[in-house]
Amino acid sequence: IVEREGYVRLPWTFTILPRILRSTIVNMPPFAVRNFIRDAQQRVVVSEVGSKLLDSFKPLDSKELSMYKLFGGDQAGHYLNDRVSYYKFMESQMREFAKDKGSILVSPKKLATAYKDLLSQSEVRGRMPEYSRAFDYATKVLKYDRYNACLYAASKARGLMDFAIAGSTFRWFNQLVPFSNAHVQGLNVSLKAAMRNPSGFLTRWFTYVVMPTLFVRLF
Repeated sequence: IVEREGYVRLPWTFTILPRILRSTIVNMPPFAVRNFIRDAQQRVVVSEVGSKLLDSFKPLDSKELSMYKLFGGDQAGHYLNDRVSYYKFMESQMREFAKDKGSILVSPKKLATAYKDLLSQSEVRGRMPEYSRAFDYATKVLKYDRYNACLYAASKARGLMDFAIAGSTFRWFNQLVPFSNAHVQGLNVSLKAAMRNPSGFLTRWFTYVVMPTLFVRLF
């Protein structure tokens, strides 16, 4: 047992099967489809900035996506305050350069990572609409400058379900039971939204979750 990053990291003999299970699930196309649908429903139900369901189908703006990642809106890591996040941002920028035919940069992993990048779009498309709406809300309603508006928007996008949030006890439990923390964080966000605006939450939950579920069951 190893103490790492504030929690107990269990030996690989205990975690190898859960890790295989998690990896195989998240890399399957059906998971990406269901994840896209679930994230869209979750977003419109708990959003504080009026995010709409159809926002998920808007084309992604590359500059906006870059700012979303830079200011910590991505699903894991921190706001450029550690070595891991620094190298992740450098990697993302290198990939952007690699797409430019005039660039001398060659990425040998381009084909190998194409499928993974495609799957990750389901996660990004669930968060980017919230980022866009929150940025507009911060600049137009709250009158924030661009820097603070980006921070505000990134916090709302990441706050839809922040996988980096977990207590020291639950971190080791999540190593044994895949997606357990995701369930807890999803429930936490929903409860906060319900307490913040009970009537609005129930209306959106009934419209975007209950009715589609009943329709599918009847079908």
